[in-house]
Amino acid sequence: MALFQVLAQSSAVEILLISFALAVMSGMATKIFLGEEGRAARQKLNDLQKEMKEAQKKGDAKKLQKLQGEMMTSMMDSFRHQFKPMLVTFIPFLLIFWWLSGNYGGVGAQPMVEIFGYVIYWFGWYFICIMVFSIPINKLLKNY
Repeated sequence: MALFQVLAQSSAVEILLISFALAVMSGMATKIFLGEEGRAARQKLNDLQKEMKEAQKKGDAKKLQKLQGEMMTSMMDSFRHQFKPMLVTFIPFLLIFWWLSGNYGGVGAQPMVEIFGYVIYWFGWYFICIMVFSIPINKLLKNY
């Protein structure tokens, strides 16, 4: 189904707009609540990943083992900082999914669009839209 045919369906446009709004809300919550410590933890995690790749290339097993331990600690720290933005966005996401489920039925209840011969239901359409919107929004807000 061509894009203009997808956009002709009001329910598809409704989910597209909802996913855009949720992507913006989630991106802003991450930007506001992540904090400097969270950004530093994420940067440390990225640095450790680079060091691990270098150690793998060199075949340095001792350094690789040491970095894996540091990586686990850093991942836990990073997840701890990401928990606050997740809590802030959880209730709005829950309410909107409850509303969507009420309007469109269960996850596989109502076909939304057809892409390349595959029928996409409302949850799949939401998932595609949220991915398309959230990645550039988070890049724009420098959340990654």
